[in-house]
Amino acid sequence: MALTVLKAHQHDAELLREILFLVSNMAQSTRIQRDLVGAGAIDLVVAVMDAHTSSAEIIAMGCSSLDNLIGAPEGVDAAHAGTRAQALVSRAVVEKCTLALQTHATEGSVMRRAAGALATMGAVMPRAELLAGNREVVEALVSAGKSAVSGKGQDTQALVQILRALEVLADFPQNRALLVNHGPVALSKSISLAPNARPAPVARALSLMAKLCEAEQQRDPAAARVHEEDGLDMVVQSLATFWNHPAVVIPAC
Repeated sequence: MALTVLKAHQHDAELLREILFLVSNMAQSTRIQRDLVGAGAIDLVVAVMDAHTSSAEIIAMGCSSLDNLIGAPEGVDAAHAGTRAQALVSRAVVEKCTLALQTHATEGSVMRRAAGALATMGAVMPRAELLAGNREVVEALVSAGKSAVSGKGQDTQALVQILRALEVLADFPQNRALLVNHGPVALSKSISLAPNARPAPVARALSLMAKLCEAEQQRDPAAARVHEEDGLDMVVQSLATFWNHPAVVIPAC
């Protein structure tokens, strides 16, 4: 029924937003997720997003729907979940979530959900060819992260998802040089050293920085020393500010 309404009311933005919200919630049930995917929900959600690129609310709910439709069903082993996701994630899906970050870089709800969907794709796909070495995805995440930092106050939820996505991308060897050279290091440092820093994004920034330093140590030990100095500054500042927050202290140590 929900997908029928999506097909029949492509120009009713308010109704589409509500139906996408419903699809996103329904997809959290393993059985319903399977039925929705089998009925072509992913392609339909992409089509709706493609037709309403200027609507932040539709784009946000579209990304949330994609996240839950692609995510590993409960009780499915990692190998099967990866094979399943590999078959579901098309170039169009990656492009729509990337475009969401580029087009709505000041909308916290869009940034949070688009980055979350990209993180889910990277986490469940064993090869993730569409995300490996994808400079456009990295730059979109970094740009959104800068926007989330430079607003009136750090957008905590958006930053956590953006950093989570960057950390997932760092698991792929093809992305490591790209990540080191295109902004995540500076973004992580700016989050940790900002006067309005919040513990959750700082913890994620420290975790990402540790992963990038480790990867750079294997790739270019000389260059790694520079980033390790940045990382040390982050650790000192973070421990001084959030010494009583275990979520920050553990990655800092």
